[in-house]
Amino acid sequence: VEAMHFGKPILAFDCCFNRKTTEDKALFFDSSDGLGSLLADTDILTAKQVGYDMQEVARRRYTWSVVARQYFALLGN
Repeated sequence: VEAMHFGKPILAFDCCFNRKTTEDKALFFDSSDGLGSLLADTDILTAKQVGYDMQEVARRRYTWSVVARQYFALLGN
């Protein structure tokens, strides 16, 4: 999550958890070859856009106040 707050592009293993937590805005791979391709083929503009998108998701979903509010709601407080 810290990398998201700093606006870094996220390359994540393709699974439902990673897709959910990044709102499908990260770059996904499903094998070591796929990761290599992402690293080799992702242009700077795409990387910057993904970093921007990740920062926006983090600011909206992953701050202490948001997480605390969700825990309190879960616990019924």
